[in-house]
Parts: sequence; structure tokens; C-alpha cells
Amino acid sequence: MAAWTGCRWRWSPACGRPRAAELERALQALDAAGARRLVLGGLDDRAVVELVAEVVAAEPGQRLLAEVAGAGGNPLFVTELLAALFEEGAIRVAGGCAEVAEMSLPPTLRLTILRRLSFLSDDTLQALRAASVLGSSFPLTELATTTGRSALELSSALAEAIRARVLEDDDGGRLRFRHDLLREAIYEDLPASVRVALHREAGQRLARSGAPAVAVAEHLARGAEPGDADAVAWLTRAAREAAPRSPAVAADLLERAIGLADPLAPDRDALLVERAGALMLAGAIAEAEATCRTLLDRDHDPSVEGLARLYLGRAVVAQGRVADGLAELQTMRDAPEVTSGERAVAGGWASIARLSLGDLDGAAATAELARDEAVAAGSHPTASVAVTALGLVKEIRAELAEALRLVDEGMRLAGLDSRREGYRYPLLVGTRGHILIELDRLEEARSALETGRASCERHGVRWALPSFQEWLAVERFFAGEWDDALAELTAALALATETGEHYSLVHTLGVRSLLALHRGELRAAEDAAGNEDPRSI
Repeated sequence: MAAWTGCRWRWSPACGRPRAAELERALQALDAAGARRLVLGGLDDRAVVELVAEVVAAEPGQRLLAEVAGAGGNPLFVTELLAALFEEGAIRVAGGCAEVAEMSLPPTLRLTILRRLSFLSDDTLQALRAASVLGSSFPLTELATTTGRSALELSSALAEAIRARVLEDDDGGRLRFRHDLLREAIYEDLPASVRVALHREAGQRLARSGAPAVAVAEHLARGAEPGDADAVAWLTRAAREAAPRSPAVAADLLERAIGLADPLAPDRDALLVERAGALMLAGAIAEAEATCRTLLDRDHDPSVEGLARLYLGRAVVAQGRVADGLAELQTMRDAPEVTSGERAVAGGWASIARLSLGDLDGAAATAELARDEAVAAGSHPTASVAVTALGLVKEIRAELAEALRLVDEGMRLAGLDSRREGYRYPLLVGTRGHILIELDRLEEARSALETGRASCERHGVRWALPSFQEWLAVERFFAGEWDDALAELTAALALATETGEHYSLVHTLGVRSLLALHRGELRAAEDAAGNEDPRSI
């Protein structure tokens, strides 16, 4: 939005009058006459909240503020959106809080925005319609690919939209709609059948151009009908590309692929199991368990039996039902249809479960067998888990030097894997960290634990984070930094609650109790020691 002092006339760039050419001549005349040009920026977040509160005469709720955020701080769009929501009866005020039930652009506001864009040329509007299909922001090259027009031709068409401040450059070399409401109004003005066709055509053209799988999959999925094998294939490919960086994104993409897949498709069960593994890594442990149980409780592809029971066993152990989880892992190991590699993986995690049950001899024997099976199968990540389990046995038996040597060997094995899957688990770096604590090498321990936590965060592995927070608290406790230890414990409890990871929860509560005891806080120590609900601590 811009305004000029030195004259009485004010202009809003999407006002609908005058037309662009007339406007340009008027602006040039004002500049020549020495008028001073002022550029008004959008309101900041706090000002938007205050504006919304004033208009609705109540405290704005989170969904309402999320809806208003699409206005990008433009006070005109904020007030018109609120007026449209009131007109549609979408805003409800209860207990002094104003909230919106559904987040969608009211038709009256969409028409208002479109009228304010009507001064743009037909060529520019056509380019904006195509751009709206690509999302709130897009690279010009992608728009050129999906429209079949040259970047030079498009840049000329979009220059008018940039001058009118409908579009702007972002910091990443992309163009973006200045307000989400602008993009949403243009996009929703397209008939649904046209949107579907445009998405499908965009996906096909991006695929031919060698675009990233995620971009192709997004468009093909939006343009797909149930049973669309191409869309399923691209979503699956995109999920596998995303998995090393973000298991949560991979799980979402796989969910969409499963939703589109033919219920009788031969690979649908495999996609379900793959999604369960992504959910486990992302920290959605209960959902991973439910996915596996639903699959195993019905007729399913026998080839996925092993992985489904493996993920089920791991999820159950992680939630604190160790004996039940061990039983699932053992059932999986004894199943005739599992591969030798799957059997080795189950053995590695079964050894960890036996450790939790205090069966050190059983844990050691299971880990040694799993290590040998993993080496034979060429699975370095599995071998690293098994060797680390042996290191944990040595640690519990107070053979710390040998324990550290075995854990270092486990880390070496994990590093041999080109996909570095072994580093997705807290066992490696986490175990090395707490062995170093017991050796009173606290600085090394903290460095190792912080490195492991950062690696998990970088790769989106949320289920491991409570363990790292817990052991960082232990390190701070032994270092005498008790306030820092309490902060780490609080973070660990929050993460354990969020992910449902029970294994570290019990230990975290124990450390919390020990810390309170040392500080003379006997009631807090008793509460932590006797309560397994972290929300009450």
C-alpha cells in the first residue's frame, strides 16, 4: 500500500480504479511535481492481535488469528475478512473469546478481493491464476514449466502484478503472493474441475522436466482420483526422499499414497508398514502401534509380516510394556517368512528389551546372535545396535572401559552405512554419553549428547529426543548445575508426554526425584518417585 503527501489523493494498489496505465501516468505526474512518496508496511503481529480484538470486541482465539494471518498484516484485508466472517456467521464469541469454527475464505471476501484485482490486465490475471496453483510462493522457472511459457514472457506479464504489490520477491529467489488471501481468492475462483486438471497437468510437466519428487507428487495427488497408480508412485517416491530428513513428512506423504491406492493393490500393505516405521521415528509411537495392529489383525500380505511385528514390538517396548514388546519381537524372529536381515534387526531390539527386564545374560546372548546375523546379512545399522547392546551389558556390569570400546565399535559400524540409518537411534551416541558420565568425563559426555540430540533434530527423529534430554540432565546434575539439570528434565518430561516414549520417562522421573532430594524438596522428591504421569510434576 502506498500514499503520497502533498496532495489529498491516496491510492491502494488493488483498489480497482484507476486502470494501471492511467495510474502510472498519474504517479509520474505526481513525482514530477515533487510529491513525496511514502510506503506503508504491514502491521506487526501484536498490532494485528490488537486490531482483531478491537473489531470483534473479545480476545481472539488461535484459529481466528491463524485465519487472519493470511492477510499478511494488511489492515484493510484484516477488517474486511473479519466483516465477511461475521456476515457468514462464522465467528462465535463465548467466555470473552472470539473463535472461528472453520478456516475457509468467505465467498463475500473472495469476491471483494477479486474486484480489487480486476484492474490488472487479462494476461497478468491469467498468469496469476496459473501461479495460484503452485502455492503461496513459486520459482518463475516452475511457473514457466507448468504453463509452457518462457520465463521472459512470464516476467513481463507478472511485472504488473509486482508493481501492484500483488506479488513480491522473497528471500529465497522465489516470487510469492504478498498476502495468502490474494492467492486463495484467485485459486478458489477457478472451478474445482479446472483446479484438478491444472494440478494434474502441472505434475506431469514437472515430472518430465526432472523436478523434485515432492513437487511432482503434490500436484499429481491433488489432481488424482482413487486408484491413480501414478500419483501413488510419486507420493511414495517423495516420501522416501523426505524420510532421511523428516520422517513426519514421509509419514504424511505415505498416508496420502495409501488413501489413493486401490484397496486391493498388492503393495498397499507394504506402504502401511513403511508408514508405521516413519511414524515411529517421528515420535508418533502410539499411532505406529495402532497401524501395525490394524494390519496384523486382518488378512495381509505375508511378506510384510516381519517388519510389521518388528515395528509393533519396538513401539510397545518404547511405551513401557517391555515384556509384551519382547514377545512380539520373539514371535517375529520365529516366523518362517521373515528374512535373515529382519531376524537380525528383531534380535538387536530384543536384546535391548531383555536389558530393560534385567536379563543381562539373555540380553548378551541375544545381542551376540543378532550381531552375527547382521554381519552375515551385511546390515551395518543392525550390527551397530547389537554391539551397542553388548556395551550396555558391560556398563551395567561396571566394565566401563570395555563398554566404551563396544559402543565406539557400534558407532564405527553405523558410519559404514551409506544411508547412516544407525544414527537415527539414541542407542549409539546416547549410550556413549552416559558411559562417559560414569567415567567422570563430563565435558566429553555433554559434547556427545548434544551432538546426538542435534543429529536427531536435524533428521526429524523425535522419538529419541527424550533420552538425550534425560542424559543431558544427568550430566548437569553431576556437574553441580542443578538449575540447568531441572530445565533439561522438564524438557525431557514434555517430550516423553508428546511422543508417548515411556522408556526414558521412568528414569527421568527418578532423576527428578533424586535432584529434589538433594535440594531438600522432600515432597517433590516423593511425588516424582511415585508418579508416572509427567503432567502432574
